[in-house]
Amino acid sequence: MNTHNSFRSPLQEENKPSRLEALKKRLYRAPQQPVSPTARQDGAPLHQLHEKKYDVSQGWKESDISAQELPNTPMKFRWIKWFFVGSIIFFFVGLFVAAFVFFRGSNVVSPENIVIDVAGPVSVGGGELLSLQISVRNNNTVPLELSDLLIEYPSGTRAADNLEKELPRIRKSLGNINAGQTVNEVVRAVLFGQEQSVEQIKISLEYRVEGSNAIFVKEKTYDIGLSSAPVSVSISALKEVSVNQEMSMEVKIVSHADTALQNLAVQIAYPSGFVFHDASPPPSSGEKLWFLGDIPTKGSRTIVLKGVLRGQDGEKKVFRVTTGTMNASGEPSLSVAYGTLFQEVTLRRPFISAEMAVNGSAGEEYIAQAGEDIRVDVAWVNNLPVRVTDGSIEITLSGDIVDESSIRIEKGVYDSSRNTILWDKRSYPSFGVIESGGAGRLSFSFKPKTVFGTDKEIHNPEVSLALTIGGNRIEESEVPTKITTSSMRVIKFSSGVQLMSRATHFTGPFANTGPIPPVAEKETTYTIIWTALNSSNNLSATEVRATLPSYVRWKGVVTSGETVSFNPSSGEIAWSLGSVQSGAGISLKAREVSFQVGFFPSVTHVGEIPDILSPSVLSAEDDFTFGDVHANARAVSTRLSTDPGFKPGDEIVVAK
Repeated sequence: MNTHNSFRSPLQEENKPSRLEALKKRLYRAPQQPVSPTARQDGAPLHQLHEKKYDVSQGWKESDISAQELPNTPMKFRWIKWFFVGSIIFFFVGLFVAAFVFFRGSNVVSPENIVIDVAGPVSVGGGELLSLQISVRNNNTVPLELSDLLIEYPSGTRAADNLEKELPRIRKSLGNINAGQTVNEVVRAVLFGQEQSVEQIKISLEYRVEGSNAIFVKEKTYDIGLSSAPVSVSISALKEVSVNQEMSMEVKIVSHADTALQNLAVQIAYPSGFVFHDASPPPSSGEKLWFLGDIPTKGSRTIVLKGVLRGQDGEKKVFRVTTGTMNASGEPSLSVAYGTLFQEVTLRRPFISAEMAVNGSAGEEYIAQAGEDIRVDVAWVNNLPVRVTDGSIEITLSGDIVDESSIRIEKGVYDSSRNTILWDKRSYPSFGVIESGGAGRLSFSFKPKTVFGTDKEIHNPEVSLALTIGGNRIEESEVPTKITTSSMRVIKFSSGVQLMSRATHFTGPFANTGPIPPVAEKETTYTIIWTALNSSNNLSATEVRATLPSYVRWKGVVTSGETVSFNPSSGEIAWSLGSVQSGAGISLKAREVSFQVGFFPSVTHVGEIPDILSPSVLSAEDDFTFGDVHANARAVSTRLSTDPGFKPGDEIVVAK
């Protein structure tokens, strides 16, 4: 047995050609000499092979060979084969779909095939009629069904036939638009807005297609400029004003709209340091918003504003005036702005100034106590680089509280017919010629009227001091120019309050017991009476407090209608009056309360006149000056000076 021919190594087995490859070589090799079926070339005998027949009449396919017959074919080659077959199938399916879309796609609606054209002006004046022609063309091969044209206007747009009606949007039904058809629509509206602004109008076409309930949209925007505002605003004011000098500004609004303007409003933004005084007409809300109502075509409205500017010399202040329509929601604001105008004002030191100080205070408002004497100092100075001639200072006093007979003036005169204090070159020669930088100081004083003890009531007393300083400025041309500067101070007087505290034994609302004069180690009861008077201003949170000595007892008896409390640990009595009207004790009945106490003297009190109530204190809040007011009453002793039954000597404690 030839072992060399029968044994093959694994490497040789791996490199052994397959049956198909061997068969292929045999079929395509070149013709050779016939070989004997029974012998090899080397003469060795050949094995006799059994013949095996295959039926290949149905055709032979490589795929018919089983895996068992092709043991050396790797698995990954079979997966690649199936992937390749699937790709071919996918290619033909995609080709089929593309062909279907190509030949049938002409029935699909595309927004790109819908054209919206707008014909109209590039700009329009605010308040003028705007007319737009909108064309919609359907370039699709199928119709657009149930089409609607939606136009959305900018805020503030009004209907062309009714300016009172706001027109935020309109919708127009176009119905069906056939393939290749063009539909035209004309829309009209009145635009309002800020001058030189660019507004945007949004145009949308909503439609459906056959066989679908979905709504499709084609959009287009149209920009239009507002060349002018429907109203014009002009401001008349000084370019330069003095610091703390009252200024006036006039704002005039003129309508340029073709029809009446509805709900016109003006809003003024003030610079920092501006103090609003008044306006004509007065503001509709707060101090900055005016509702002017409807203005006819070519009609006008005027606002006159007054106030004071505070700041530094050379500082620039800017006012911003905005016109528009009032907010329909009721909020104090503008819904649509028509235009904004700015006014710049420069602050300057007063050309010639005078400052007033009331009892040493330079504030614009001084709170004086009732009956307080008032002294006013006036410091003046020429701030101009040139001299001023014929200077004068005039102060007008207004208020019923001034006692004119008490007015005292330094180097000036008082004109009672005009309630005016005057300094000029006749009474004060320094005012004849005031050189640049010249300065000086003047003063006057007065007393307020006494309220208590009179039948005349003065409610919320105050004194206004209106000062005007002026003169003639000599320019380079030697032509005199009149210059004036004014200022204002207000003096408010707190209400005059009085508190009286007394005791009785023989009279009063309660029956008292015990010996008079008081006897040591025996209780004698007394009635304490508090009386509160208020002159000119209403009071709030009014209260009276006092303390009982340790040898005096609280009896708990109080007149009805008043609130009195007692603290046994501290011995304090509190009377809560709350609100007290002005004129209480003058033109109205005084507020009064009575309560009973028991005095139990000891032997140490014999021969003395002891107090039965400490000094009383009234405190309250003044509703006019918003300050605190106080009043005090003396301590109450056993000397009953206001009791008709009292006799001298009844106040001294005696031994039992």
